[in-house]
Amino acid sequence: GSAPLLVGLIVANAERLDTIELTSNAVGDGAFQDISVALQHCANLEYVLLHRMQITSRSISSLSDVIRRCPRLNTLRVSWNDLSGPADEVQFVEAVQESQSLVQLDMPGRRLISAKMCQLLEALYKPKLKVTIREW
Repeated sequence: GSAPLLVGLIVANAERLDTIELTSNAVGDGAFQDISVALQHCANLEYVLLHRMQITSRSISSLSDVIRRCPRLNTLRVSWNDLSGPADEVQFVEAVQESQSLVQLDMPGRRLISAKMCQLLEALYKPKLKVTIREW
C-alpha cells in the first residue's frame, strides 16, 4: 500500500507540516497506526482530517496519542469512521480534556461510536471546545 510512502513524507516534512488531510483514503487500522506514530513528530500540526479512512475503535488509542503529542492540534475530524467497537474511551476523552489547543472535535454519528464514548463526550466540559457528534 501507500502507507510507507505517506509515513516517509510525513516524517520528512514533520517540522513544516501543519495540516494533514487523509479523507477518503481507506487505509484501515494497521496503516493508521504507522501514520499516527509519524504524526506525533509534527510539533506544528494543527489540523488532522481523517474522514472515511476505514479506521475503527482499534485506532482510538492512536488518536489519543496524536492529541497528546501534537501541542498545537486545533481540529480533529474523524467522522464517517466506525469507532463503535471496544476501545479505551476514557483515555481518548482524557486526551481531549487535557489538550490546551484542541477547539474542534468532529466525531462519527451516534451509531458509529460507543454509548460510553458518547456519554463521556457529552459530559465533557471545556468551554473553548466544540464537539460535534453527527446524527447519522
